Amino acid sequence: MRAEEAVSMRAVYVYPKSKFLSFTLAGREYIELIRAAGWIVEEVDEAEWNGEVSVWPTFVHPFFYPSWKLRRGPVVAVDVADSSAISREAVDLLNKFAPFASVPSRYAEMVFKHSGYAGRVFVWHHYLGEKWWSGKPNCGRTFRESGDLHILYFLVHSGWRKGADVLAKSLRILRDRGVKFVLVLKRLDIEDQLKGPLVKEFKTVEISERLDEDCLIKLYDDVASGPGVLALPSRGGGFERNGLEALSRGLPVVAPLGGSWTEYFPPELSPLLVRAAAMEPVFTLNKYHVGVGPSADPAEMAEKLLIAPRYVEAVARAKPMLRARFSKEAVYAQVSRSLIELARYAAR
Repeated sequence: MRAEEAVSMRAVYVYPKSKFLSFTLAGREYIELIRAAGWIVEEVDEAEWNGEVSVWPTFVHPFFYPSWKLRRGPVVAVDVADSSAISREAVDLLNKFAPFASVPSRYAEMVFKHSGYAGRVFVWHHYLGEKWWSGKPNCGRTFRESGDLHILYFLVHSGWRKGADVLAKSLRILRDRGVKFVLVLKRLDIEDQLKGPLVKEFKTVEISERLDEDCLIKLYDDVASGPGVLALPSRGGGFERNGLEALSRGLPVVAPLGGSWTEYFPPELSPLLVRAAAMEPVFTLNKYHVGVGPSADPAEMAEKLLIAPRYVEAVARAKPMLRARFSKEAVYAQVSRSLIELARYAAR
């Protein structure tokens, strides 16, 4: 059965439509791909959803946080694994309501299965459109200040989860060695206590406003135009899209060994992965994501931040492979194959 033979089915997609969250952006992308396969998709704002399920398939994205509304299934759970394990409560919810789940990485698939989920897990990667791989951005802003090493860092969730404390330790090592660098700190409209040491101790370009796609691409391009690197010291995350974005624009990435992001690290970039000094809880008060994640060794991360610009050519060689795996067309193929299974489930 081909994907084209499963057209004209109807689906409901519940997601935080009226908010600006990573779930919102990913939901829009997946809805576009489902429609591209010929399906009719009704979009429902999670804030207004009453938990009723009357159409198969109904996608609930994210699944865990609004799952308290559910009285019956079945649904397709679209969610992530932010750490090495999901809780018994999370597994019970999945097994009760969701015979199918979609996650953005093989790492998350492994976490769901090893934690006890009995259903079918689809992997739908996040993807980057053609502009990311070869387009020239239309943005008049400049984000590079000098010829010194520029270290880009995204603080868009909790500082602990994003490894802000590890990065601060690594930057102190570089500073004490006399390395001249500029920290380019991209954050959203949140204030995190771990941000303080970064902006107080180091020369910093802080970007707090939302950037449109062109200016976000320009941000990576400016950092990559001289000696530059993306610091990705995250302890956890379902995919960490900014690492893939950086690589698509030719910017080397330094990250801990372990976690979902290693899926887009080809062998030639493995020297930029940092060993974990410890495996630590990603969250302290989260009833769904209860596992650990790698806390990068600060000294090793400092050394690899310093040598990362030497890997620009290796990043360029890896781009065709990354483009083939994480393009819109590649993820459409993942989604369309899943839709065939969902159609067959409806026809049982």
